[in-house]
Amino acid sequence: MRKVDQLLKRWFRLIPKLYICLGNHDRMVDRKSRTVGLPDRVFRSFRDIWNFPKTWITDFEFEFECVRFFHGSGYNGKYAHVQAAYDSRGSAVIGHTHSTGAVQYIDSKGCIFGMNVGCGIDRKKYAFAYGKDFRFKPILGCGVVTDKGNFAQFFPMDKNT
Repeated sequence: MRKVDQLLKRWFRLIPKLYICLGNHDRMVDRKSRTVGLPDRVFRSFRDIWNFPKTWITDFEFEFECVRFFHGSGYNGKYAHVQAAYDSRGSAVIGHTHSTGAVQYIDSKGCIFGMNVGCGIDRKKYAFAYGKDFRFKPILGCGVVTDKGNFAQFFPMDKNT
């Protein structure tokens, strides 16, 4: 945690405002701890644990320019991002399904899209060893939404990492 604290201090200076979508892995410690009967008073929020500045906002979903941004827990498969857009009744950006990075436009009149941004994990680390035998490996990438929420792009990152 000390190493992460040092890295975050630098990020706090470089990125003055940030929105962080929490997902299923962010809730894992809380879920596991509660199942063994730890009392509520031992729990701290994600933001308190990492000492986020007030301008870093954490939540499970956000909406900007009529685009819904959320982790995507509960969605899976190659076209999870498309289903997320249909279910959102508008454009949606998710990242839950690690093995897909893509944008698909599904309504030419309304310019509605679904985007999966892949993930940012290092699959060589022990924390992701559970996926070593998975048929499809994680796609490292990021997504960008521009033009007032009407245009989305996915950018794959170095596939050798």
